[in-house]
Amino acid sequence: MATSSTTARHEFAGERKHATVLFADVAGFTAISERLGEEAAFEIIQSIRAMMREVVAEFSGTILDFAGDGLLAVFGVPKALEDAPLSACRAALALLSRTVSAAPAYHARYGIDVQLRIGINSGAVVVGHVEAQGGKQLTAVGDAVNVAARLQARAEAGSIILSDVIYQLVDDIAVVTPLGAFSLKGKSEAQHAFRLDALKHVATRFDRSVSRGLSQYVGRENELRTIRDIVATKEGVSVVDIAGDPGMGKSRLLYEFRGNIDQARFVYLAGRCTREGQRTAFFPFIEIVRSWADIAIGEDRRQTIKKLNEALDALGLFTPDRLAILLNLTGQESASEQLAGLDPLQIGLRTRDLLIDLLRAACRMSPTILTIEDLHWIDSSSESLLETIASLQDIATLVVIHTRRSHYAPPWANATNVSSIPLAPLDSAQIVEIVTSRLQVQDISADFVEQIVRQADGNALFAEEIAKFIGESAQARVQPAGRLPVSIQAILGARIELLSDDQRRLLQIASVFGRRFDIEQLAELLELPADVVSREIEQAHRSELLHIDRRTGEAVFSHALLNEVLYGGMLRTDRAVYHLKVAKTIEAKSGGTSENAELLTHHYRQTDRHDRTLMFAAMAARKSLRVYSLVEAEEFAKLALEALTLSGRTNDAALPDLIADYILVLQLGYNIPDLIKVAELWLPRIDAPSLAKVSAMHHYANALLLAGRYQDCKATSEKLDAISNELGDDRSKLYAFTVSVWIGALLATRSNEAIDAQAPAMFAAALRTTDIYLKIWLRWVLSLDAVHRGLLHSAYKYAQELIELGQTAKDSRATGLGLWLQGWNALINDDYALALKFGHEASAAALTPWDRSTAMNLTASALVLTRQLDEGLALLKCRRDLDDAAGRRYAFVANDAVWGAGLVLSGKFRAGIRFIENRIEMREAEGYRSAADWYRVTLCYILLEVLQGGRRPQASVLIRNLPYLIWLKITGLKRIDRLIARARQNPLFHPEGLHQAKVHFIIGSRWRLAGRTELARKSLQEAKRIAKVFGDTPLAAKIDASLDEVMS
Repeated sequence: MATSSTTARHEFAGERKHATVLFADVAGFTAISERLGEEAAFEIIQSIRAMMREVVAEFSGTILDFAGDGLLAVFGVPKALEDAPLSACRAALALLSRTVSAAPAYHARYGIDVQLRIGINSGAVVVGHVEAQGGKQLTAVGDAVNVAARLQARAEAGSIILSDVIYQLVDDIAVVTPLGAFSLKGKSEAQHAFRLDALKHVATRFDRSVSRGLSQYVGRENELRTIRDIVATKEGVSVVDIAGDPGMGKSRLLYEFRGNIDQARFVYLAGRCTREGQRTAFFPFIEIVRSWADIAIGEDRRQTIKKLNEALDALGLFTPDRLAILLNLTGQESASEQLAGLDPLQIGLRTRDLLIDLLRAACRMSPTILTIEDLHWIDSSSESLLETIASLQDIATLVVIHTRRSHYAPPWANATNVSSIPLAPLDSAQIVEIVTSRLQVQDISADFVEQIVRQADGNALFAEEIAKFIGESAQARVQPAGRLPVSIQAILGARIELLSDDQRRLLQIASVFGRRFDIEQLAELLELPADVVSREIEQAHRSELLHIDRRTGEAVFSHALLNEVLYGGMLRTDRAVYHLKVAKTIEAKSGGTSENAELLTHHYRQTDRHDRTLMFAAMAARKSLRVYSLVEAEEFAKLALEALTLSGRTNDAALPDLIADYILVLQLGYNIPDLIKVAELWLPRIDAPSLAKVSAMHHYANALLLAGRYQDCKATSEKLDAISNELGDDRSKLYAFTVSVWIGALLATRSNEAIDAQAPAMFAAALRTTDIYLKIWLRWVLSLDAVHRGLLHSAYKYAQELIELGQTAKDSRATGLGLWLQGWNALINDDYALALKFGHEASAAALTPWDRSTAMNLTASALVLTRQLDEGLALLKCRRDLDDAAGRRYAFVANDAVWGAGLVLSGKFRAGIRFIENRIEMREAEGYRSAADWYRVTLCYILLEVLQGGRRPQASVLIRNLPYLIWLKITGLKRIDRLIARARQNPLFHPEGLHQAKVHFIIGSRWRLAGRTELARKSLQEAKRIAKVFGDTPLAAKIDASLDEVMS
C-alpha cells in the first residue's frame, strides 16, 4: 500500500525493519455519510483526522495514510523506538479516550455516535519512499501491515484488537480480554487475538531506596571503601559524586555507608530531591532543616517557632532575623519585622547565607557529612547553593555525598575537590550471588542462571526484583517454569498483580499522594478505620512494596517506579477524583497556608478545580520568589495563569498580585521579551488601580526602555504617573517618578529644574518606605540623569550613596550599581584605567543577570579604550551578541561608540567611522539625542587623532587605509564642525557640565589645527574652567596640554 507521510522528516531507501502497525477507522461511517450527507461527513472526518494526527505524534508514531475514514500509522519507523509496541497501545487507548470525550459534541451537533475500531500488529516490514502524485511518499509493505488491517476489520466499535505478537510484547503491562483464534484472509493458520482494555502503568524511571529485608550486599566493596577513606582523611570541603543509571545501587551504597560509620563522631545531615519537589525552592535543604529541628510536616506554627528557636540557640546562631528566614523557608508566613522591606533578592541571599552558616556551625561542633540523594531532580536554588558549598574554603571538615543519574552533571563536577564514583554494571557472578542470597538456594540450573543474567543486565535492582518475583509467584526455585518478564516495569507489574484486588486498589489510591504518604490521611481519605488501613499497609510492608519512615511515621513506596506503576494503572478520571480528595485532606491539615502550596498546586492541577490551582500556584510563585528562586517562581506563575485561563474567567482578585510577581520574576531574570509579552497580555485585564498594578507597570515601562521602545515607554510612564497620583502612596509615586526620570533623560523631556524640584519629596518618600529596591533605584536613575547632563559631581554623589547603602543594607546589588556608575563617570572623564578598575569591582559585586551584564559592558568598553583590543573586542562582541539575541537594544547605547572606536584602533578606519555615523542616525531616529551627541563627541575625538597625526599605525595598516586617511585629512575639519555644532546644542547638556567641557575642548583643538590661535585659546580656557570643577582628571590634563601648546 502506498501511503503519504505527514510526520516523517527523512527519506529512506527501501529496507527491512521491525515496526508496529496501527489501523483505525470510524465504525459505521458509510451509514453515517448516507444519513448526514457529504458536507457533514466531511466535517466529521476532518475533525477526527486532526485528533488522530495529534495523538499519533504525541506517541512518536508516523501516519502513512488517511484513506476515507481510516488511518494507517506505524511506530518504530522511520525513527526507531525502544518501546514501539507499548507506544502503539498507548496511542490506541488515547484515540478511544479522546473519541469518547468528543462523543457528546458529535451527538449534540449531528445526532450520531462516533466510535473507532483499531487493530495493532508488529513484525517485519519493508519501508521506503516511492514516487507518487505530488512527490515522494513513505510506504510500508509486508504481512504485518495486512494482519493489522484484518484485525481492525474484526474489531467491535470502541475496541482495540491486538495480535498475539503484540500481546507477547506487552503482556505484563496490558490488561486484555482473550478473544480466541480468528481466521484471517491470507493466513493459513488461525490467529490468536486479544482485546486491549487498559495498560497497567506508564512508568519509565526507577530509583532504589532502603527497604526492609535487603539481600546480601554485593559488588560495591571498592566504592564503599573509597567513600570511607575520603571521610577519614580529607579536610576542608570534599565532594563525593556517585553516578549511575537507575537500579545500579546508588542509594544502597549510601545506606551501607551510613550503617558503617561512627554515628557519634559525625554530624549527619540528609536530604533528597524528588520528582515532585523539583519546583520547590531549596527542597532538600528544607528537609534537612526540618529533620535538624525535629519539625514534622504540618506542625503548628507555635511549635515550629519553639523548635527553630531551640535549634538555632544550640548552635549559637539565634537572632530574630534568622528565625524569620527559616520560618519563611519552611513555608510559614513570617509576620516578623525582620523581613519587612526586604525584596526577594535580599531574602534569597540571606536564606543562602543562613544555610551556609548552619553548615559552618555544624562543622565547628563535629566533622559533618551532608548527603543529597537523586541530584538529577534538584531545584535551581539548591543547585546554586550546593555549588557554593562545594567551593567553600573556610570549613574544617565537610564531606558532601550526592547521588545522581548519569545524564545529569552538576556544575561543580570537575572541581578539584570532587571524587567521582561511577557505578558500573555488576558482573554475572555478582548478579547470581544476589539472586541466590535472596532465594536462599545454591543450585540453580545453568539455563535459568543465563536467563537471569541476561535479564538483569548488570543491574542490581533488576536482580533483586527478579528474585522477589520468582519467590512471590511460587515458581520452582531450582528448576523454575515459564519465562521472566522482559523489563523492571514488567516485573513490578507482575508483583502487583499478585496482590488481592483490595490491596492493589488501596495502594493505587495511596500512590496519588506520591511516593510518601501519611497512613492516617489515607485512612481519612478512604473513610476507613485507621487500624484497617494499617493492617493492609503492614501486609504491603511484609511484601517489601513499601517501608515505614521511623522518623516521620510515613509510609514510603520501596521504589519510585513502583509508585508510578500503581499510579499509571488508574484511569485518568479516577486519578482526578483522588487527587481532589488528597488536596482537600492536605489543605485541611495545613490550613491553606503556603507551607504545602507546591504540593497542593500539583494535586489540584490534576482536577477541574482551576480556582484552587490558581490560588495555590500563585501562592507557590510568591513563595519561590521570596527566596529568589526564579525558575520555580516563573513555572508556578505560568501554572496559575494557565488555571485562570482554563477557568474561563478573564479576571480574578488574585490577578494583580500574580502579574506583579510574575513580571518581577522576569525582571530579575533580565528576560525582557517575555516580560513585555506577559505585561501586554495581562495588564489590560487589570482595571482597578493598585500598588501591584503600579509595580507591574513600572517594570514593564523599564523593559520597554531596555528593548529600545522609547516612545512606548514614555506613553506608559504617563499612564503610570496618572495612576500613582490617584493612589497617592509613597511607593506608587517612587515607581512612577523613577521611570519618568529615566525616560526623560533619554528623550530630554524633563528639565533639570523640574527634577530638582521633585527630588527632595522623592527622597523623603524613600526614607519613609522600607522598600530597598526603590531606595536603590531612585539613586540610580538620578545618577544616570546627572550623567546625561554632564553633572558628574552629582552622579558621583549618588553613586557613593549607593555604595554606602549597599554596605548598610548588606545588599551588594546597590554596591555593584554604584561601582558601575563610578566606572562610567571615569569613562566620560577619559580615565579609562580607572573605569577598568571599577568594571572589575562591579563584576565581583554583581548578583543578578542585569548586574552582570552592565558590569561586563563597562569592563569590555574600558579594555578597548585602554587599547587592550583583542580581549576587549572579544568580550564586547560576546556581550553584544547576548543582548542582540535577547532583544535588549538599550544595552548597545553604552557600547556602540566604543565598538566603532575599537574598529578604528584595530586598523579598520572606514568601517569604524561608518559604524559610528550609522549609529548616530539610529539614535536620532529613536529620539535618543544625548546618545547621538555622545557618539558625535567620540567621532570628533577620532577625527582629531587622525588630523593631529597621533599614534602612527603600522605600515601595513597605513597603506591599506591611505586613500581614506587622505580623504579624512581633506574633509576632517568640516566634519568636526558639523558634528560639534549639533552636539553643543543639546538641550540636556548642562552649561557647566562635563559634556560642554568636551565640546569646548574639541572646538579649541579644531581651531588650533586651523592655526586660529586666539579662537583656540578662548575655547580651551572655557573647557578648562568647566573641567576643573571635576578635579584632576585625564580630560583636564589633555585640556591643559593643548592650552600650553597654544600659549607657547
